[in-house]
Amino acid sequence: MKFNQPKAFEQHVRQQPHFFYLILTEEEGFREWAEKIVLEAFRGATVQRLDRLTKEKLSLFLSPSLFGDQEVFIAPLDDHETIPARFPPGRALILHGKRLLSNTKLFKEIDEKGVIFQLPAMKPYEKEKLLMDWLMETAVKEKKSLAPDVAKKLVEMQEGHFDLLQREWEKIVTYVGDRKAITADDLQKIGIRTPKEEVFSFVDAMLRGDGPFAIKRLQDLLALESSPIALLKLMRSGFQNLMQVHSLVALGHPPEAIQKDLPYMQGRILEQLLGSARKTNLKQVQSKLYLIDQLETEYKNGSKSDAVFLDYVVSQILNVA
Repeated sequence: MKFNQPKAFEQHVRQQPHFFYLILTEEEGFREWAEKIVLEAFRGATVQRLDRLTKEKLSLFLSPSLFGDQEVFIAPLDDHETIPARFPPGRALILHGKRLLSNTKLFKEIDEKGVIFQLPAMKPYEKEKLLMDWLMETAVKEKKSLAPDVAKKLVEMQEGHFDLLQREWEKIVTYVGDRKAITADDLQKIGIRTPKEEVFSFVDAMLRGDGPFAIKRLQDLLALESSPIALLKLMRSGFQNLMQVHSLVALGHPPEAIQKDLPYMQGRILEQLLGSARKTNLKQVQSKLYLIDQLETEYKNGSKSDAVFLDYVVSQILNVA
């Protein structure tokens, strides 16, 4: 059984939970959301997250629980995956991956034995519509009144990142409490964070040499992009924007003029960049940009795991003069 719409998938899981799921999406936020929906159907179960479903782990999965406890195993999809021929009582399996061709034997086998949630690659306007639908439906479920223009503003602020949209929605609901209506003023008062702000906050922490805070911001960036290459591009973009602001400050441009020169930098983002520009010199920013280029080449030619490499990136950028 296959679903390609979040709403239909969620309804099926809540009404008729299955013991075998395959989640296929390039969107990290939607993968986490789909996992969360399935785990809610197995509330109270022990969850085992695996780097890989090895033979030993598969053997453990197939072993019936001595005490009848429920267990959910979550693992990335392997192209050579062996699908269990049977599923013991109390065991559920969630596999996840970015893509799997529908004409493969593995896809057909999973389609026959389990439930597939496959979210195809989307154009920006398609993703915006999907997020709008999710937000409006969630507001109704939580008995909140949300005008379409306010919902659209919130979705646009998150630039297509579903996980960030969920996080900011939870903040809004907590802020308004029992009040039913959510307004544009609420978004302003709460101070909704955008992806650009996450990047510049990380850049600022790096320039200040604040390792622990930089690591915290890196975890936030991982919610935006799971690939080290994509993260390095985000970092490069942040340092390049700072370099632009730095150059304009050095030329004596006041904040109002900089805002006109760089209209895509507004509010807190510009304030953050101006603060960083005043505390650092251009040579520092240039040296970190050069290092990011070196690190990207090193990643492409190296063998470090993603997690080890990202820790290495932070330490290298912090240490460069």
